[in-house]
Amino acid sequence: PRASALLSDMVQSDGSFDADRGKGGIVMILRDNSGSIVFAACKSLDSCKNALEAEIRACMEGLILALQWTMRPILIETDCVSLVNLLKEGNRDLSELAN
Repeated sequence: PRASALLSDMVQSDGSFDADRGKGGIVMILRDNSGSIVFAACKSLDSCKNALEAEIRACMEGLILALQWTMRPILIETDCVSLVNLLKEGNRDLSELAN
């Protein structure tokens, strides 16, 4: 691993989506630089339009919580390629999911 990764904490996030009910769920885990869990949280989404929204909300809420728990740099881990691409682009996304 890179030296910067050894000094960083990591937010792992995941979202799920139920298209039939228009609902979802999210989970967020913060691990310190040794891999130990600092917190784990989950939340149901009473209203969710699609899987990408669930993934974005999981990442956002994970980062919000992480900022309350650590002063170290934060890495993000997600299995959602669409979210990774949005974050890498750096352009402001003006879609309905951006706020």
